[in-house]
Amino acid sequence: MIQSLSDPEARLHYRFYVGTRVGDKHLCVVVKLAQNDAFILTAYLVSKPTGGTQIWPKST
Repeated sequence: MIQSLSDPEARLHYRFYVGTRVGDKHLCVVVKLAQNDAFILTAYLVSKPTGGTQIWPKST
């Protein structure tokens, strides 16, 4: 899970898929955290995960 650089309340979740219609891609789902709630803002395919602050799993 990656914290968005532009919105500290948004989290980016990535999952890799092989053989989509546009080739091997990562699905990025952007989740907004609100008080006592969370909802999906958007989802899109990317070639590789982008920048942000990794908050899980924590690197040692």
